[in-house]
Amino acid sequence: MMNDNKNKFHNFIGLARRAGKVVLGSEAIEDAIRSKKALLVIVAADAAKGTAKRLMDKCKSYNVPCMVFGTKQSLGKITGVGEAAGVAVTHSSFANELIRMSEEFYGGGINHEG
Repeated sequence: MMNDNKNKFHNFIGLARRAGKVVLGSEAIEDAIRSKKALLVIVAADAAKGTAKRLMDKCKSYNVPCMVFGTKQSLGKITGVGEAAGVAVTHSSFANELIRMSEEFYGGGINHEG
């Protein structure tokens, strides 16, 4: 069951990407956070410590929900790039549904590491 949930979560991120509601690349994500366009940031569990800390700190400073999920390879695959250390979701419906899924499937994890 957990794998089905993970696939649903991955697929929904991919859907947001195909809809053009995702920002990739740590600098672009930081810009989206600063400009208040990022409504949810997802950081890969294996992102470089400095990158993960910078993104998570920026989210905390700007009060943007942030979660750790997947790997650089899995986030890259579902967003159509080689590897992605993070993803910023820029549309409220996609962000809210991903947050809801996180709470339902994984018991939360928003603004928490792990």
